[in-house]
Amino acid sequence: EPQDLKAVLEPHEQARVFWTQQVNNANADRGAGPELVQSSSQTVGNLPPAPAIEVQPLLASVRRVVEAMEYIGNPLPADVVTKLQQLSSEQDSRVVTQRVEELLDPLCLLGVEIEAPWNTKVYPGTAKRKLLEQGWRTFLVKVVNAPGIQNRLVFESPNAKPLPHANPEDVPSRWMQLAAYEGQPLKPTLSGLGLEYRILQIYSRDVGPKEARLEVSLNRPEAQWGSLIGEWHFHKGTAGWEALNQIEIESHDGSLWVESTGSDPFMAVNVKRNRPAGVKPGGRKLLKFWATKERPQFSGDRQTNFLLEPGQEHLYEVEFHVEGELSAVRLDPLVDVGRMRIDWIELHDEVKVKGQTDFPLTFDAESATPVTFRILDAYGKPGFAKFEIRDEDGRIYPAQSKRLAPDFFFQRHIYRGDGESISLPAGKYTIHCSRGPETIPEVKQFTVGEKPTELVYRVRRWVDPAKEGWWSGDHHIHAAGCLHYENPTQGVHPPI
Repeated sequence: EPQDLKAVLEPHEQARVFWTQQVNNANADRGAGPELVQSSSQTVGNLPPAPAIEVQPLLASVRRVVEAMEYIGNPLPADVVTKLQQLSSEQDSRVVTQRVEELLDPLCLLGVEIEAPWNTKVYPGTAKRKLLEQGWRTFLVKVVNAPGIQNRLVFESPNAKPLPHANPEDVPSRWMQLAAYEGQPLKPTLSGLGLEYRILQIYSRDVGPKEARLEVSLNRPEAQWGSLIGEWHFHKGTAGWEALNQIEIESHDGSLWVESTGSDPFMAVNVKRNRPAGVKPGGRKLLKFWATKERPQFSGDRQTNFLLEPGQEHLYEVEFHVEGELSAVRLDPLVDVGRMRIDWIELHDEVKVKGQTDFPLTFDAESATPVTFRILDAYGKPGFAKFEIRDEDGRIYPAQSKRLAPDFFFQRHIYRGDGESISLPAGKYTIHCSRGPETIPEVKQFTVGEKPTELVYRVRRWVDPAKEGWWSGDHHIHAAGCLHYENPTQGVHPPI
């Protein structure tokens, strides 16, 4: 019917008019005629070209990217690496720059062009936007930096906000997780070179077509914008951080190495600034306390905590609010015996960085492989158990910040009953299996392929108190309105 046809076509016509106007506005802003940008399909994948860059620093920057991709377990294609290495004999900077772009641009998800003084423009790249359910994918980002800015390039997204404490209606849109790799051999800030490539990792909780908005901005210096309270780099010592209890710290290879020797390790640094702030340590669980001029002692009512991703470099951003004049910050790494590395720490106030670019992206997340748990207790009956699942890079599955009921975000392990399942990307895993203090834990090396598979765990006891008349009495019961039951993003649902 005509009215049905109109209802179908009208939204598309509105979209065509909208994007035509957007193109016209873009051309007008750049002082060009309508021939500059004729259609979105003609501009997709056209990353901004870089001017000729001096050969030695450009190839040194590229070599660090190659090493970083190898280190995080996502090496560049072998033929690309070979061709990049062959450029060392070329002296013409224009030839080398163009060749680097030809080899690395096809692997880029985005191109970022920095214009004076602090504006950024974002262009779509041609890398396949394929993600993986419950898994990570790694992309390059091209940066053309004409002003020579040496600040951090920040990637954020409303779709990457954490699920814990979120409203239930926000759960579907918070499907992704972003991690800009800024560890060794890379640096957290841009080099100031006219062309360089950064590394961006994306995790997908779900399967299927996904949409996201990526916010790209530059971290601006305090002298002009007042956002940076303090920063600590560790090339020449501990930068003022002091070991206070059950902890040893030392500077080595530009990083701060932290050795926790007990269950209550902590270190602290003095701060001079009076604003609400968030601390970003680059690095089990970590506690953060703060003190003020009015209340110089650290106390439990002024602390927060966050979970660390074990076995991998990760950027952590933690927000806290200060009443009074902030005077010191204390970190309690690991809250247990262990070792970690911190590459850098920054302390910012809450001033929102202006000039960020909001860019839409679409992805297709491929399905992971279903893994069914087969759990038999000591008597051969179906049972429950807990499992801590890590891949070869030490990453926890499912990702703790993206967990939904019945999995808890504040625990590394998950619980499953016989016949229940989880989806895992193809790969090799180390799985710690256990069932309470009466049983013997077991570690399994498990390989997941493309086809559904099963993990069999047979519970073994070292003692059976029931045979002696002793029965488990769990007094830690949340029957009177625990938030884990009231909020579906915080744990299990109540029984119906």
